[in-house]
Amino acid sequence: MKRTTVYRAHVRGFKYHDGPGVLSQLRVGDALELEREPHNAHDANAVAVRWQGRQLGYLPAVENVSLATMLDQGLPLEARISSLDPEAPAWGVCGVEVALVA
Repeated sequence: MKRTTVYRAHVRGFKYHDGPGVLSQLRVGDALELEREPHNAHDANAVAVRWQGRQLGYLPAVENVSLATMLDQGLPLEARISSLDPEAPAWGVCGVEVALVA
């Protein structure tokens, strides 16, 4: 299987969701789930980022249109934690990398 990285960013809203409570359990390389939220009141292109069913936050709203479209089309995407920095500002604690799998 070939993996092509199509997106890298930091999870937004980390401190407002389950992120702080699970931070000590997260590891670079852990699988993440991406879930579309087309009815999100703040962003019709919202893509939630989850780890083992716990919401960590969202992909950045200013950059999520392409990923939202890929998810809506059912493209095979895999997301993983690419970086962790507990000392970073809240918007930079958890990095995510998304790859298209073919």
